[in-house]
Amino acid sequence: MDRLGYQVSRRRISRIMKENCLVSNYTLAQYKIHTNSCNESNIPNIVDRDFDNRDKLEVAVSDLTYVRVGSKWNYVCTIVDLSDR
Repeated sequence: MDRLGYQVSRRRISRIMKENCLVSNYTLAQYKIHTNSCNESNIPNIVDRDFDNRDKLEVAVSDLTYVRVGSKWNYVCTIVDLSDR
């Protein structure tokens, strides 16, 4: 709205869009995971939050997510060793 001399914040634009049931194209482009069932397996707690007295890479955790780059979705996987974080 700069051509008309109005200054508006992103929050105001967001509020006006919600009031008029408008959604941006960027929001619609998010990846949605489709799951059929929950993981309710009974798995024993072997580590029991004892991370200090462990060998290197004995206990590691990871997370996988999707990132949109250009018009394609890419995988990003992070691996963290809990012995030294």
